This record gives sequence, C-alpha cells and structure tokens, in this order.
Amino acid sequence: MERTNTHKGLIGFFIYNPVAANLLMLFVVVLGTFTYQSLHKQIFPSMEVNTIDIKVTHFGSSAKEIEERVINKIEDSLKSLSAIKRARSWSSDNTGLITLELHKSANPESALDKVKLAIDATPSFPGDLEPIIIQLNESLQPAVRLALITSNDHQSLKAHGLGIYNELLNLQNVTVVKHNIPQTEIAVEVDPLALKMYQVTVDDIRSALSQFSDNLSVGSVRSDSGVIPLRIENQAYDAVSFSQMPILTFDSGLQVLLKDIATVKENYVEGLHMFSFSGQEAAAFEVLATSSEDAVIVADSVQQYVNYKNKHLPQDMQLKVIIDGTNYLDQRLGMMESNLLQGALLVLLILSLFLSIKLAFWVVVGLPVCFLGAILMMPVFDVSINLISLFAFIMVLGLIVDDAIVVGESVHTETTRSGHTPDAVYKGVKKVMKPAVFGVLTTIAVFFPFIFSDGAQSELFKGISVIVIFCLVFSLIESKFILPAHLANMTVKAEPVSGFKYRLNNALNGFSRGPLSNAVEWSIHHKWSMLLLFLGMWVLSLMMVQFGHVKSIPDPMVPIDQPEILIELNDNASVDTVKRAAKTFEAMLKAQEQETINAFGHGMIKDILIESVGQTDVRFTVLLVDEEHRPFSTFALSKRWRDNMPNIIALKAIHIKDDVLGRNNQYGDFGYFLYSDEIEDLNAAATYLASALKKQPGVYEVGSTMSAGRKELLMELKPLATKLDLSLTDIARQVQQTHMGAEADRFSLHGEEVRVMVRYPLANRASVSELQYVRITLTSGEQVFLGDVVNFIETDAVTTIRREAGKRSLYVFASIDQDEISESTVVEKVDSELLPIIKTKYPSISTELGGKIKETSKDQSQMLLFTIASLLAVYILLAMPLKSYFQPLLIMSVIPFCMVGSIWGHWVFSEDFSLVSIFGLIAAMGVVVNDSLILVDRINEKVRQSHPIVDSIRASISERFRAILLTSLTTFFGLLPIMFETSLQAKFVSPMAVSLGFAVLVSTCVTLFLVPILYVIGHNFSARMTQCSTWLNRKKRMTAVSES
Repeated sequence: MERTNTHKGLIGFFIYNPVAANLLMLFVVVLGTFTYQSLHKQIFPSMEVNTIDIKVTHFGSSAKEIEERVINKIEDSLKSLSAIKRARSWSSDNTGLITLELHKSANPESALDKVKLAIDATPSFPGDLEPIIIQLNESLQPAVRLALITSNDHQSLKAHGLGIYNELLNLQNVTVVKHNIPQTEIAVEVDPLALKMYQVTVDDIRSALSQFSDNLSVGSVRSDSGVIPLRIENQAYDAVSFSQMPILTFDSGLQVLLKDIATVKENYVEGLHMFSFSGQEAAAFEVLATSSEDAVIVADSVQQYVNYKNKHLPQDMQLKVIIDGTNYLDQRLGMMESNLLQGALLVLLILSLFLSIKLAFWVVVGLPVCFLGAILMMPVFDVSINLISLFAFIMVLGLIVDDAIVVGESVHTETTRSGHTPDAVYKGVKKVMKPAVFGVLTTIAVFFPFIFSDGAQSELFKGISVIVIFCLVFSLIESKFILPAHLANMTVKAEPVSGFKYRLNNALNGFSRGPLSNAVEWSIHHKWSMLLLFLGMWVLSLMMVQFGHVKSIPDPMVPIDQPEILIELNDNASVDTVKRAAKTFEAMLKAQEQETINAFGHGMIKDILIESVGQTDVRFTVLLVDEEHRPFSTFALSKRWRDNMPNIIALKAIHIKDDVLGRNNQYGDFGYFLYSDEIEDLNAAATYLASALKKQPGVYEVGSTMSAGRKELLMELKPLATKLDLSLTDIARQVQQTHMGAEADRFSLHGEEVRVMVRYPLANRASVSELQYVRITLTSGEQVFLGDVVNFIETDAVTTIRREAGKRSLYVFASIDQDEISESTVVEKVDSELLPIIKTKYPSISTELGGKIKETSKDQSQMLLFTIASLLAVYILLAMPLKSYFQPLLIMSVIPFCMVGSIWGHWVFSEDFSLVSIFGLIAAMGVVVNDSLILVDRINEKVRQSHPIVDSIRASISERFRAILLTSLTTFFGLLPIMFETSLQAKFVSPMAVSLGFAVLVSTCVTLFLVPILYVIGHNFSARMTQCSTWLNRKKRMTAVSES
C-alpha cells in the first residue's frame, strides 16, 4: 500500500519517496567516482608560484657592470608595475638574474606581458647584450630522475645524452625535462708564436672563420621549370671542418690553414662539470610534472621509455631510474588510504556497539556519499589527491558522522517510543533539525576563512578546508534527505533483551541517569570550586609547553628519503680545488657509512649522486635504503655528518637538507636581510653578524650570501702606451679576445647552441707572469708585450651583488637545533643585542628578519586572524537559533579546553607542538561546539516545559549523553590509526590527528560539567537581574503613588 506524505518540505518528500533518495545518492557516488579517476596525484600539494625570472647575459662584464648597465635599468623600468610585490636581483660576472614576486591577486600572464613591454621600452642597453630571457615560473614537482651511466668517453656520453633528452621531451605525457649535460664549444687555441710568425691577430682569425663558415640564401634565378633558389652552404659543424679552413692565402696560392696556427678542440665549455652516480661518470635527467599533470602518469611513461631504451644502447651504457618520486607517492598515499579504511571500520565498530546494526550501517554508508561529494568539488578549487587531502578525509571521518549520529539517535528514540513509521522518522529528524544544521554550519564557519590563506602553508590549509567544508555540506544533504529515507524503509527487529548490546546500552543509560547525573549535580552545587579546577587544568597545560615538557616548534620535522649536502667554496676557488673538496667529502660519507655497517651489520646508504652546481659548489644527494631497514633516522645520520665534517681551507658554507618541509635548507631556518648601497658596510656588518651567530649555543650552519671576494688586476697605461697611440679600450679588447675569447661563429646542433671561440691556450692564460707576454698589435701592425704598455694594480673584486627592493643587500642565515634552543630565543637575542650594535657601527645599514621564522610568524598571525573571524561567525550562528546573547558564549566556553586535550595528547605521544597542531585544535572547535549546542538546546527545551533547572540538566544529560559520547568517540577512533602510524611521512599529519582527537576527547568530558555549571550561573544571574528589575519597577511605582 502506497504511503501518503502529509508533511511539507524536502525531508518529508524524500522519506516518502525512497527512489528519489537513492537516485540522489547514486548521482553523487557515480559522478564522484569518475571525478576521482581524473584527479592528479601528488605527495604534497603544489605551491602556487607567482614569480617571473628575467635572465641577462653580457659576456666580458663584471658583476658591477652588469648591475649598473643592465639590472638597475630594468628595475627602474618596472617600478610602475603594480602587480610586482618585490624584486630581487643577483649580478655576477657575465650574467644577471632578476626575480619578480607578484601579488597574490595579480594575473601572472598579464603581469608577464607588461614586464616584457616595459623591458622592450628600456633604452641604452649594451649593444652586444645577449637576448633577455623573461619567463613565468611554473609550479613543478619532481617525477623521475634518470642517470645515463657509461665507462666510455664523455663525447659518446653527450651524444647519447642529448638524444635521450630530445626523446624524453617527445614522450606523450612528458612536457618538462632538465639535464646537466654541459654545453659544447669549439675552442680554437692559437699559439702566440704562430701569430707573430704569420703576422695575424686573434681578431683576424675570428673574422676569417666568421666569413668562411656560414649558410646563406643569396637570391634566386628563373628558369623554364620555375624559380630556383641560390644558396651557400659552407657551415662547419665540427673541429675537423674548422681546422681545414684557410686563414691566409698568399699570392703564390699557398694557404695557411687554421690547423697550422692553432689547435682546434671540440669540448665542454671551460669550467667545472661534475656528475657521478655510484662512482661512474654519468649524465642526469630530471623529469618534472606541472600542476596540471599527474606525476604517476608521467613516471609510467618514462619507465616504459627506459625499458625500451636500454635495449638499444651500447653495452657499456645504461639508462637507470635513480629516484622515482611516484614510488614514494604510491607508498604514502597507500598508507593514508589504509588509515582511512581502518578509521572507517573503527567508526562502524563504535556505532555498532551502541546502535542497531542496520542503523550503524546506514550511518556509515553516508561516508562514501560525503567523500565522493567532496571529491566532486575538488577540481573546482584545484585540490589534488595528496597526503594532506587524504588526511583531511581521515580528519573529517568523525565530523561527518556526527550529524548522522544525532539524527539516527533521535529517530531511534522516537521510533522506539511511537513505533517504526515514516511519521515517527520524520518527527525524529525534525526534533534535532535546528541543533544538527547549525552544529554543521558552525563547523563550516570554523574552516571557511582558511580557504583564503596566502601564507607559506596556504595550500595545506586550503586543501584541508575545502575538503572538510564540502564533506560537511554533503553530510547535511545525506543526513537530512538520504539517511531518513533509508531509516524509514528499513525493517526493524527487536533487540534481544539478553544480548551484549542490550546490556551495554542499559549500562550506559544507567550510568548517565545515575553516577554521571549525580556528579554533574554535585558540580553544580560546588560550581565555583569546579571553575577553579577547570582553570587550573588550563593553566597547568600551558605551563607544560612553557617549561618544555611539550616542545613547541614552528613546523613538524619530517625526515627526507634523499638527504642532500651542498658545499659552497669561495668564489675564487679553482676547478681542481673544488674537485679535491668533493673527493674529501665523499670520503667522509663513505667512512661514516662503514662505521654504521660495523656497528649495526648493515648501512644506511644505497647510492650517492655527486653533481656540480655552478662553478664552485657541489651537491651530494644520498639515496638511503628502505625505511624499514635503516638503523637510525635521517636526522641522526645528518648529525653524524655535521659532527665529522672535514676541514677545507676554501670552504665557504655547508648546507644539509634532511627535512621534507624545507627546514635546514640552503638558507637555514632563519636569517636577516642587510640593506645598504655601501658594499663595504654590507660586508663588514654581515661578517660581524655571522661571527656573532656562530658563538650562539644551538646555532649551526651559519652562512651568508656575501662573496668571499677575489683579487682582480686593474690595468693602468704606461707612458709608452700613449706614445704608441694605444688606448685602454684598444688594449682591453685585445686582451679580452686572447683570454676570454673572441666569438667567431655560433650554430645550432642537436638542439643546443655551439659557440666557436678563438683564444690563447689555457697554459698561456693561467698565471700573471704569462699575462705580461700577451702580444698587443699596434695600428702599424707591429706588436708589443702587454707588460710594456700597462701596469697591473691588484684590488679586491666584488663577484656577486645582490639587490632587494631596489637596494643592495646581503642575507645572513643559520639553522637552529630545536633540542638546545628555540628560534624565538635566538631572534630575540639578535634583535636586542646584535642589531643595535650593527646599526651603531654602520648607520647606513637597515635590517629585516627573513627565512622560515618570518613565514611561520606570518602564518601564525593569519591563523589568529582567521580564528577570530571563525569564532565571531560561530557566535553569530549560535545566537540566531538560540535567540540569546549569553548562551553562545556559554557554548563556546568549552573551546579553550581543546588546548588542554591537545597538549596532553602531544605529551602522551611524545609529539612536538607545531603550527599543524594548532590547525588540529581549530578543527576541534567545530566538534565541541556541536556537542555543547546539542546539550544546551535540550536543556532549553526542558526549561521551557517549566522543569526545575537542575532536573532539566539531569534529564538533558541523560538523554543526550549517548549522542555526545558517540560523536566524540567516532572522531577519536577515526583518527586513532594515523596517531599510531609509524611511517616517516605520517610525521607531518600525526600532530594534527593527536591535537584533534585528544582535544575532542577532553573537551567532551569538560562539556558535560562546565556547560551545566555555566548554564546555572547564567540562569541565576538572569533571575537576579529579573528580581532587581522587578524591585526597581516596584519602587518606581511606589514613589509615583506617594508623590501623587
């Protein structure tokens, strides 16, 4: 028989139309499932990169010349662009770089166009400036790193390497590939004696090669068959071809070829080139995934290519995957998915203990509906599947079943009293409609402001907030429309009176009516003593943090699977010096590994990658064995390295990266920007600050961006030069050609640009004594030695000039041992003791705090602002249904006690309290407010029925205890698997889980006592105010009567 819907609204419609409810559920599940298949997978969410790089090259210019002739002009031309938040620049010999940081609200593509137009309109750049490269930086995540290993010569390695690079770029799913293959040049090394013999100069050879080696279109001729182009194709592409080119031709027809007066070599560009893997020379390739690409798909394509390519390489070559980030991605995501499933099963188990199996089942069925509904919305907000978003689903497990539990509990109570009918289900839903809806809205209000976060952890907060909010939105839909339809149409069997569940519920009801209600009533009678007790709990918990029983740090320390050591040598270090330093550090790593093997029977290190970075830096990437086979942590390993660092005379700085989140990175945990246009003041202040920081306990890896400095020779004309009609410009041009080289030709080969450089052999350029004998050609054709026409004056040179916000700057940085000293203590000491001394000694210096500390401080300030906004929104949402100014404050009074549970939870699990812990606290606010709202709403209902205040509280505690207990237990047990997760990557999310789980657990206990106490205090105060008002009104009336 068809049932008739006598109720208005959507709830009644779905209860009496289960087909509509099932179709709604199916719609969300199907679309959510398809959306999940298309979502990108990442280890961590991509951080938005709002920066533009401007790269300039001017061969032969010093750092100061690059700054004055190029960088300053570009900075001046960009000052009027409102999209630019900050400009940073670096000037060094031959090159310069400007990085523009854009405002968050700026359109990057539009800003890029405006930057290009402004630079194009900039006048007076040097005429021989290389084309300026302007590019918008993109958020990239490493997918796969490859190494082409060989025992063959480097030319063969390069030839195959460039081929592999081009083939990787042509793969269907690959768009970004980087390689470390050095650029090739053809070096024409001319013998000075041969130049004298044949009376030619470096410039003559350059000119001859430039004219002879070229491809040109010279026109066309017409014929009966049509137009035929005329071309010259005489471009040389290798050393042999260039060596056969004629430089001089005598009247007799005799020619002097290039090979007669020079050695022609095809080799790497001069400088430091190092890359080895497992002790073998190699070429490296890094394949990256953009924010719009799935790293797993990219890695799969590369892996298939590697398998194919190895079958076609020479026997002495192997293309090897050395780091596959997606392996870690699969393992980490698998870990989070396992914890999610375990949490869901625990929630089902808890519900099954207290509710009927069918009711518990339908409550848990709502989980995938809520999850898939949130997944449906993830692409709209550009949220991917990653560790953070999966944790958000774990965190929201308990939150989204809260609403369903309240509804299910109310329906269960109503159907038990009135019988299992659709009308009874409708009444059960409507009875808790107001507190359930506003309870969810308050939780949404808690998370909503964090969608607009723009700090260092913005993607973390945004990803969690988006998922939580939409899970809660769909939980409202599911619990109000789909769940009631399922409950109304399920068959109900009476619970056996002797079963475990029956006895458990009886015991629970007996506890809530007896001991718990009695304890609450006792607390009400001793309310002021209880308030002091609660205050004491709160103060004691804060003291645990203050006195270090629970350590407070800015970010959780998450060990990395491939720690790195970057060694920086002085800017004047030679190639041989850098290579010797690299071998020394490699020997240290191997010695420490051998000690580990001797002590534990097995080691930590699987392989070591060694690669040069620039001309004086070397990076060691250490690949560790699998996590379960490591005898100690990555942090313990990095400490061993620090304790055994070798002494290198030319060493400038050492940086060890052992943390996923970037602490202990190249620029340490914190630092100070020093600003001044006086380079001498900058260098002196940076030296003083760095020296002072090194003396601070717990501060290590102190460094700065200051160049170590090097000597340079200035040439000054002798009187003889004037007599010979030689100018400094003439001399400088000829010396530049002999030493730096004169570019004779430039062509493209195998996708790279190859330059042909004419210069003296390295032996003739390696010492000051050789410089004296450089031949300078006069206008008459005669030659003199350089030492005869100039004096050499030795001075100090600036090798790198850094600018920040239009001023010259240096950055002094350091890392901090959190076990020994806190960051705030170090910063406070620097601000109060060191900076005043610097400003007194060097008045031109201004300073600014930088690094992770500044970013964390900004995050904390923003989090405080958002929390205040959330609390205000929660107050408004509570005030509307309660129609009271006081009761929202009563409900929110439980929020501070979230801190008590969180701190004690961190102490139990030996976790450090960090920024992510605070976010877990904020998440707990919504749960405890929901619990308090349910209780206060029921007390209000009893009071309106004219029950005595204490009896109303006892009855409300008894009736709502099970719902409050279930919401707290499901939240806690849903998070329990991640709290006990031992995986290293879980270290990032476990503080959040501990914070939320224990905050909810403790706050629930506080809710059952504190809310009734404050309710009575408020009720008594209101009664007193009413009595006072009545007395005043009576007195006024009496006064009016007496006067009349």
